[in-house]
Amino acid sequence: MFLYTKFSIGHADHFNPGHYGFVADDLAAMMEQIKHLPHEFVAEIVVSFLKNHCIRCEWIAANPELARLVSSKSVRSDKIESLFESCQKNSVFSQELETYLKGRLTPGMM
Repeated sequence: MFLYTKFSIGHADHFNPGHYGFVADDLAAMMEQIKHLPHEFVAEIVVSFLKNHCIRCEWIAANPELARLVSSKSVRSDKIESLFESCQKNSVFSQELETYLKGRLTPGMM
């Protein structure tokens, strides 16, 4: 069963990875699960799906297995999705979260 978590993100709040330890935990589990896959567009696919529930066609063509895993929710990400949902009215927090995720999902970090 999917449990929806709502986070209280104020208009002036900033993303601090120390306050959201589950993000690093979920990313570590995700990276372990996908480390054998091609590294093309990993950050783009993951972040785009978690933030907007969409993946560009050219990214899917370049890395179809990752796109399938992410979009089928075979990788653990529900709390990160909820965090993105909760910060929709705070673009700074959302951008900082996105930047953090992309930094952790770069091929050199995997």
